Formats: sequence, C-alpha cells, structure tokens
Amino acid sequence: RGIATLPAVLPSMSSPDGPPSPMKEKVDLAKEKAAEYAAIGKEYAAAGAQKAKELAGKVLAKDESGGYLVVNEAKARYQAIAARGAAFSKDILDKADISQEDLSKLHRIPAVVSLASLVIGLLLIFSHYNTGWVRGMMWINGEVYEAYVSTTTAELGKDGADSDVLKKYFDGCGSGLFGNGKTCALSTLCAGPTTPYDKPEKSTPDQAWCDLEDAGGLANTLLTVGLIPGLGTFILTFIFAAKEIGKVGLVLSKAESQGISMTAQKYIIAGCWIAFWGFLFVSMVAYAATVPDTLGVGLLTLEASFGVVRLSFLLVTVF
Repeated sequence: RGIATLPAVLPSMSSPDGPPSPMKEKVDLAKEKAAEYAAIGKEYAAAGAQKAKELAGKVLAKDESGGYLVVNEAKARYQAIAARGAAFSKDILDKADISQEDLSKLHRIPAVVSLASLVIGLLLIFSHYNTGWVRGMMWINGEVYEAYVSTTTAELGKDGADSDVLKKYFDGCGSGLFGNGKTCALSTLCAGPTTPYDKPEKSTPDQAWCDLEDAGGLANTLLTVGLIPGLGTFILTFIFAAKEIGKVGLVLSKAESQGISMTAQKYIIAGCWIAFWGFLFVSMVAYAATVPDTLGVGLLTLEASFGVVRLSFLLVTVF
C-alpha cells in the first residue's frame, strides 16, 4: 500500500509540472537579495572611491607658492581661534580689573613652588624619626603603658619617661640614634624579649611589634623613594624660577637648543610633582592599612607625624 501511494506524493515535491517547492522559492529569493546587495555595494564602493579621490585632491592641492592648501587652511583656522581666545581672555581680565603689570608678578610663582617643595621635603625627613606616628596602650606583665611609635622605634610614656621598663626585657633598647637613650628599635621588640615576661599572656605579643616594623619599613621605603622626585621638583622648579639670571638662562637656552623645549621642561617638572604626590598618597594608605589595630590594650591612633605626611600630601596637591 505504501509503494502504491508514493507516485502521488512525488509530483507535489519535485515535478516540473507542479507548483515550485518552498525551498526553491527561498533559494531564488536569496539569489535576488544577494544580487541586489552586490549592486548596492558596488555603488557605495564607487562613491567612496570618488570621495577618496576628491579628498586626496584637496589634501595634495598646492597654492602658487608651493604650500599645501589644507595646511594653510588649518593655520588660518588656528590663528582665528587663537585670536578669539586672546580677545576673550583680554575681556575677562578687563572685567576682573587685572592689568598686565599684575600678570607680570606671576613669574614669582615658580620660586614660591620651589620653596614649598623644599619645606615639604624637610618636613618628611624630620617626621621619619619622630615617635608620633601612632600612639596606643601596651602592657607588660599586666602593667599598662602608653607607647609612642615611629616608623622604626618606640618609646613608653611621654618623652620616653617609662622606657626603662623595656630595657629590663630587651637587650639593645635605649641605643636609638635620635631617642636620647629612651627609644627601642621595632626590630628589637619584634625579636621578642631576651628576658622572658613573668606573665606573657598579659603582655603585648611580639607579632604586634613585627606588624608595626613592617608598616614602618614600607612607609619609609615609599617616602624615601618619593623624596627623589621631590628633590627633582625643588631643583628643577628653582632653576626654572631663576631663568632670568644670566647663567641659568643660558643653561635653559642650551637645553632648549638640544631639543628639550620649554614645554617639555614644564612637563618634566609636572611629572616630578605627580610622582611625588603618588608616593605620598601610597605611603599614607599603605601605612594606615598595615599597622595593627592594637598593642594589647585599646586601639592604636594615628598621631602628629602621620599628620605631617598628610599635610605634605595636601601641600603637594595644592601646588
């Protein structure tokens, strides 16, 4: 029965006398669309080629003097924009009652900036050795003492009044370079007491001192490296401020003749300031993030020397 019905089905699918199959209609339609898109593509390609040819003609066109017209047009537009900008600036200055004499005083700014960079560098150097970075309460054998910590040393009590307690348990304490015998190196405290505590469970753990040593070492490294671009800002800005001096002006002129333009010199100074700013910012964040929360009793608080770094960061941001 299935064989008998097969001829009836075949004509509807592929017989040339029957209606076209849906697949054939789709194929024909696809061919028509492809031909249509190809024609459109040729039109766009021809139009693009024509536009490119016209543009190339405009770019390569020259005037009577042999100069390129497109370059001359760009110069003319730039000069027109510069003229409008100058007129706008003059109008603003006139409204603000600012004279050219007032503007001439701005040459003092580089000298002020140079002096500021020197002051900032000195503040950072002195802050390294001041035991006022963090303050907290530590304990030994249950007795609580107030600790003042720098990036490298620690002392107990105001001005090291209680630091003799550390000398009983840590050999080498009291030999700090700037502590007048009242400070103890964080590396010594991190190594642990040479004389064991009577009540170690009621004493500041060695790891707290080690964390302070690591935080201080990281901050010291970043600040020391940051002083390099800081010193660069002072020297370069000072030279730039002193360009009116004959010999200094000759040095700058020689640098400019060697290909280091005045704009490039300004970029170098700005780059030093940005690097200085970056090292200050990273050192602050790194120190604040790595110091321990406590020395055993209460929480640690950031003190004046850390505030000096923040002040330096603010000054660099301003200048």
